[in-house]
Amino acid sequence: MPFERIKEELNRDMYDGLRFSHKVQFCIAILICLSCGATKKFNFFPVQYIAGNSNCVIPIKGERVEVVNSYYREYLLGGSINASSTTFVRGDYIYDIFKWTKEDMSCSEPEGYFIVGKTASQAGPLIAFGISKALMNFATGISADRFGRKPMEAVGWCIGLAMPMVAIFADNFTTFVSAYVLMGIQQGVCWSTSIFIMVDYATKKHSGFAIGLNETVGYTTLAIINVVAPLILDESRPRISMFTVVFGIALVNLIVSIVFLKESKNVIEAETDTPQNSKKEVTLVWPSGSPSYSSVPRAVCAYTTFVSPSLALVCLCGLMNNFVSAVVWSILKIIMKDSTAKGASFEPFTKQEIGNILLFYGLTKGTFQVIFGTLGDTYGRRKFMYGGLYTVALGLFCLAFTTGYAENKTSAAIGFAIGSALAGIGTSVMYTNLLAAVCDFSEPSWRSSALGVYRFWRDLGYAVGAYLSGVLADNIGIYATFLVDATLIFLVATCVALFYKDPKKKISLSSQDDLSTPLVSREHEMSRASLLEVSDEI
Repeated sequence: MPFERIKEELNRDMYDGLRFSHKVQFCIAILICLSCGATKKFNFFPVQYIAGNSNCVIPIKGERVEVVNSYYREYLLGGSINASSTTFVRGDYIYDIFKWTKEDMSCSEPEGYFIVGKTASQAGPLIAFGISKALMNFATGISADRFGRKPMEAVGWCIGLAMPMVAIFADNFTTFVSAYVLMGIQQGVCWSTSIFIMVDYATKKHSGFAIGLNETVGYTTLAIINVVAPLILDESRPRISMFTVVFGIALVNLIVSIVFLKESKNVIEAETDTPQNSKKEVTLVWPSGSPSYSSVPRAVCAYTTFVSPSLALVCLCGLMNNFVSAVVWSILKIIMKDSTAKGASFEPFTKQEIGNILLFYGLTKGTFQVIFGTLGDTYGRRKFMYGGLYTVALGLFCLAFTTGYAENKTSAAIGFAIGSALAGIGTSVMYTNLLAAVCDFSEPSWRSSALGVYRFWRDLGYAVGAYLSGVLADNIGIYATFLVDATLIFLVATCVALFYKDPKKKISLSSQDDLSTPLVSREHEMSRASLLEVSDEI
């Protein structure tokens, strides 16, 4: 059986080959990614309870004709209000026939609640998080290669202590959003570095397993927190209850990073004959013979993003990967919590019901990553990449159908659960294989930088997905937004199926061929033929 052979190979080549101290460090890295997953969900779950549509303003639906008749008869004809006014009082409500809303005069907003009307604005924390995490992923890859893994973890968790304090004491929505900039920095530094540590010890050969285990632990924890968070959340004071827990997790991990975590950068020198950081600058020789000089990080960024067609597709897939997460964490949560305000036919979901629906996405996304990552080590990455995207697109089509046609909460819950599960399964199929694909195309000496570039584009998907979907939802509605997002992902999946190619063989560099990247030439001129030969190998 394939799984039995894979298990035997892992036991023989990786786990049995690790010294006891390495196994302990490997487990510490797992603890760190678990904590990253927990803090991520604890930070995001209460957002819709801290900022969003007014809880006191309700859309007018079936009573529109009655309201207009009342407005015309009692106020315009009676002369009670100016003819140019669109609001009037009736019972306990203030009616606005221009906006088709009624405001409950006896209602009050929860303490510290920010009223944010636009869907795109409500996604502000996710947009801020996505941009800052994307930038920090790139910077962390370079910094981890230069300064080591341990210092990066310590710095990241120090920043993690500041985030909940800013969120708790924020007195306006802009300051509250800025807290998620700090969160993005912390996640970019700490989670990325935990991946580097695990791949360092597992070696490049088992990168799919190491990354899959990392992401499975992190996202399975994130999924479980969907059940735990509603139990902790106090809707009257949501910030205190959630962000206090985040502060405690960050403090524990800071202590672990300083006291128990050891540096793993020196381990990767055993993977290659080229010493770490042996070259600070690379030389690119064009067919004309003229050289160009660039730092290794810049060369890696150019190669990963533009030069290699397959790696460019990996970056695009990564962006769409977290594009989906942004849609589920923002648009889906908004339509469930504020279904009436958004024009849906079913009643709003409670916080426990929202947590249970999101569990279908988070649990399926996290649980299967280690399985598909390990299978990708054996059977290649391509089929898992486009297969995962097609499955995600199917899940979003299901969410669109449910939003548009569900007539009650029960049918909506079933549809959202199926759509979320499909989106989660599709994400788990490709998530680990995308990261491992970057490892397939890179050498240990610049692997962290390449992973940082990929993770930059991947986590930029949070910002792109949240903003684009928010703008679409404000203009064409949430039903149509799900359809547009699903179609976009379907097109990307088709591009991957047609144009992505797994590397024919791993790039091998020796001390005699002192190349820091596949783009780097030796000190002599590289001919057009040799450039084509390297391109074909890759």
